[in-house]
Amino acid sequence: MTSGGRQAGPVLMTADWVFGHREDGHVLLPRCEIVFEDGEILFVGRGFDGDVARRLDYGPALIGPGFIDLDALGDLDTTVLALDNQPGWRKGRVWPDSYMQAGPREMYSPEELR
Repeated sequence: MTSGGRQAGPVLMTADWVFGHREDGHVLLPRCEIVFEDGEILFVGRGFDGDVARRLDYGPALIGPGFIDLDALGDLDTTVLALDNQPGWRKGRVWPDSYMQAGPREMYSPEELR
């Protein structure tokens, strides 16, 4: 591991399904591999022949490399949860006063948005 807690060297992940891309668009690839290092995807396919620092097999899962983590969108879950035709107070899903008083804020730094 590096001092930042990340794996040092390439990481190879396998799963029953991998969401990939070819010249003509997106494809769903059965039983494939993804290799990445330092946040960069190095390989998507089968038969990676390079050295890796770690191998992770996720079995019956779908891996979609390069997607944005939607959990990072702070208000998305609250918005989705509010769409079930009941008053928010009844469900206990209301915005806290402290959140409303603080107002909107940017969740990413300018460096992260590059």
